[in-house]
Amino acid sequence: MSKQDLREFFRHPAEIPIEVWSDDDTEGDCQYLTNISLGGLAFKSNHEWQMHSTVSVHLLLNPSIQICGTVVWCQKLEDMYQIGVKFLDSPQLDSRLKESMIDEVCEADLYKKILFDITENFLDDSRNPSFFDVI
Repeated sequence: MSKQDLREFFRHPAEIPIEVWSDDDTEGDCQYLTNISLGGLAFKSNHEWQMHSTVSVHLLLNPSIQICGTVVWCQKLEDMYQIGVKFLDSPQLDSRLKESMIDEVCEADLYKKILFDITENFLDDSRNPSFFDVI
């Protein structure tokens, strides 16, 4: 049985900025979310995070969402780390709120990708001399 078969929740890939800090920190480090599920999330970091440490994650959405979790894995990549966080059970974070949070993250990621494509296409068109002939 593969590791993927053992997953309890589907992972939703997303690349949006988040802030993460441990109990020892006074302010969050800006990181990038790589995926999120009903059970937790993963993010990229410039430094290693201590296994089993409690972390707070601030999803920079509108409205913003702050959730707590435990570091359950930390994998060294070439020049950074990939960190896995399992959400802590909380009465404020029921499954409906988690689903709504995942929807918000996916929408923000999609919106970011659309804006990037529009900007990239505009820049490509503006470099083409025929673009200016139309204006």
